[in-house]
Amino acid sequence: AVATAEQARRAEGAAAEQVQRVDEAVGAAAEVFAPGLAEQLSQLRLGTSGGEAEESETAALPAPMAPEPEPSPAGVAGEGQSAGTPMLPPPPLKPLPTPPTGVRVCRVVPGTSELSDSLHGAAPGDAELASACPFLLSLPDIDGRGITSRRNWPQLSASFEMRSLQMSPEHTGGFQELATFVAEYVKAALSDAPPERPVYLMGEGFGGVLAIAAALECSDVVNRLLLVNPSTDYPSTPIARVAPLLDMLPAGLADAGLPLL
Repeated sequence: AVATAEQARRAEGAAAEQVQRVDEAVGAAAEVFAPGLAEQLSQLRLGTSGGEAEESETAALPAPMAPEPEPSPAGVAGEGQSAGTPMLPPPPLKPLPTPPTGVRVCRVVPGTSELSDSLHGAAPGDAELASACPFLLSLPDIDGRGITSRRNWPQLSASFEMRSLQMSPEHTGGFQELATFVAEYVKAALSDAPPERPVYLMGEGFGGVLAIAAALECSDVVNRLLLVNPSTDYPSTPIARVAPLLDMLPAGLADAGLPLL
């Protein structure tokens, strides 16, 4: 009889522990899915309707489990992402070719006729917008500055990623050297451009002939030409007879950018 009573007490104790575990599990689930339900269940177990339960009778509910983070897209590193899928760095920009002496390419500030030496910056200040708008490289007349066309630059630079070739009196190289530089520059500057992006060479006077020669060397990149009064018959023009005298002008006078020069 004593043994039977002992077994009954042990069975009763095990049943009570099992009931407690079930209550704790139900309370934890209610805390996660219906927080208000956990308090009601606690009150029902203690036989209370709205009063505070005795502190000794209230068991601490386990903290709800935090949801597992969603996996990051393949190839993109995020917080907590394993080292097995590192984020690849963007490909480096192709270096631009070294210009001949006295030659440089400048970016035209959008909506203005001002020049900037920041060549890899996006024209409108937004890389995605710059890659979507047409590209325009302006090649100047014999003045080397684009003086006569500059009044149109504010309108052009507002719609194009516009750059301008600038030549100073220090440039003494030949025509073919200049044409090859323009072609190599366009290839490097647009190395990552989609094939459907419009790419313009705009040449004025001497720049028109230069645009034709450069386009022949980079026809896989340039798909449009704008020729303004191209000097295709330069030897028969009056400027051909006085052009040799330009080398005799002081450098300061040439740099002044006079319209007649």
